[in-house]
Amino acid sequence: MSNAPTLISPSNNSTNINNDTSIVWNLVGTATGYTYQISTNSNFTENLITGNTTSNELFLNLDLLTTYFWRIRAYNSNGNSPWSETWTFRTKCSEITHEFSEIACESFLWNDVVYTESGDYLQTFTAYNGCDSVVTLHLTIDTISAEIILNGNILFCLQSGVSYQWINCDNNELIPGETENTFEPIISGNFAVIVTNETCTDTSDCQQVIIDGIDMYEQNILIFYPNPANNLLTVSSGLKNSRINILDISGKNLMTIKSSDRMNFIDISELSEGIYLISVENEESVVTKKFVISR
Repeated sequence: MSNAPTLISPSNNSTNINNDTSIVWNLVGTATGYTYQISTNSNFTENLITGNTTSNELFLNLDLLTTYFWRIRAYNSNGNSPWSETWTFRTKCSEITHEFSEIACESFLWNDVVYTESGDYLQTFTAYNGCDSVVTLHLTIDTISAEIILNGNILFCLQSGVSYQWINCDNNELIPGETENTFEPIISGNFAVIVTNETCTDTSDCQQVIIDGIDMYEQNILIFYPNPANNLLTVSSGLKNSRINILDISGKNLMTIKSSDRMNFIDISELSEGIYLISVENEESVVTKKFVISR
């Protein structure tokens, strides 16, 4: 045979060819078949793919990011044609994708980038095969606050839905049993709270509480019973022209009663079980105590 096939596609020196591609050449009129050769070098000595076919198209599944050389020759009963020209093409990368999720406190460090807000973030790396690897981070940023306020001589933490541990700042020791969001010191000192959820831990600033010298005064100013209470709370106030406030543990005022000179009987039957604050105040002073409703 004297006529060599003419190559059609992929075109010579083409790039970004899919690895699952096909090579196509023209039909030679007297040919009964075709011999193909595909190799990773122009001498067709490395990674050689060769064989015979009666079609003028051959479907291939090649490596990514690889340069290939290919040629075709025709044959019939009289023999082989010359080899065609040698053409070359390069396969493209196949992007690799990956994703993962993280829950972090305040911020998250990923590949030298600090993220401080929840969201989906993408970064691109070079994969083992030289192609792009795109990684998606599904990030949730959690935050908590250990802010505390002082009401009378009771400290309470404004953050809900966390665990609490009060500490003595003067000796940096945990205070045994003080694991509620309120804390009433029995001695003067500096105190803080550690709050924790599944992700975050935060410690408040230290708050000074002065008890010595005023404790007996406060005891005489505000007397109430029983504690724990059920449906009725009996309260006596030593402040003139005072009012009595019932507050929830966050400091929200639930009811206010003008104090009489004698005993005050306060109906708390509409309040649910839990921890509350009771305060007595006038224009000059305020005293706050903690009590519990339990039925």
